[in-house]
Amino acid sequence: MLNLFYKFKRQVSNQIKSSKKTFKKNVRHKNDFSWRKKQSNPYKLKDTKTPKKRKIFAFIFFVISMVTVGLWLFHPFFYITKISVSGNDRIDSSDILLTAKSYISQKKMYVIPGDTFLVVDQNKIEDILLSKYPLKEVMITKSFPSELSIVVQEKISYLIVDDTKTYAIYDLEGNNVETLKNVGKNEWKIEYEDVVVTSTSSTINMTNTTSTEIVLDQNSTSTTPIITQKREVARVHTPDFISIKSKYAKYPLVVFPDHDQKLIQNEIKTYGKKIIFLFEEFPNIVNGGVDYIVFNDQRNLQVISDNKLSFIFTFISDISKQLNLIKQVIEQNEKPTTYIDVRFGDRAFWK
Repeated sequence: MLNLFYKFKRQVSNQIKSSKKTFKKNVRHKNDFSWRKKQSNPYKLKDTKTPKKRKIFAFIFFVISMVTVGLWLFHPFFYITKISVSGNDRIDSSDILLTAKSYISQKKMYVIPGDTFLVVDQNKIEDILLSKYPLKEVMITKSFPSELSIVVQEKISYLIVDDTKTYAIYDLEGNNVETLKNVGKNEWKIEYEDVVVTSTSSTINMTNTTSTEIVLDQNSTSTTPIITQKREVARVHTPDFISIKSKYAKYPLVVFPDHDQKLIQNEIKTYGKKIIFLFEEFPNIVNGGVDYIVFNDQRNLQVISDNKLSFIFTFISDISKQLNLIKQVIEQNEKPTTYIDVRFGDRAFWK
């Protein structure tokens, strides 16, 4: 029994010593700062193979994307089928439509339809229209899935010409584009003077007289009658600007008195753009618009405003400087009632 007891005691003592050694070893490792975790080998070749699931997902995504793009590009549902044009006046809508359709009908990259919604280039169509037609501004918008809207603003490229016989639309090349109407008799104010004519003949010739009055002098013993004749001495033409402006307010009405057709054509080709510039800038300077312009010659151009003032310009000098001179006169609280004449350099005259 005693031997067994001592044997058991030695075993327990040995286990306690072993436990103490293990504990000390663990504490030493915890406090050993040179110890590091296991690191990967930087020289080991990495496995570059893509997982099979990722490959399948990428393939499905690619197929769906291609099908979607194909539908957008080639399905007739997304073709531009309706094009509207607005804002045009003298330019025919059919011409603008034909130009736009001729561009979008061209294939892109020899395969892709040019009239599909995604491919239509609005900026390119705007540039083409601006280069081909006298347009000031073009705005194009697309409406999903198949509509195209074109809104244009035309430049002033026409004049309404009154040659004292007819009213007609002229382009800037001096060509008569369209005759509107004849000048009415009520647009003329005729001035007469009385001319006394005596006749020694018993027969009085009344040919080529506008108005003739025969008077017998009661105090005279002579039987010779005294003839008073009204003779036309002047004609003043005032255009029917109210009627013209009601239909063609965008264009300047220009009166060319004593001008034949060839001279009118030359004057428009030379000064047409300046007339339009004056017509557009005048309302910015004067509180009012332009009723009509009387083009006597390049040195004498009268602008009749809607407040009945006459402004006299010359194309020999810069129009902008003349407009600024009028602005200075108006800002100085001067109140002309008849005219302002700015044809003489830095000086202005008014009444």
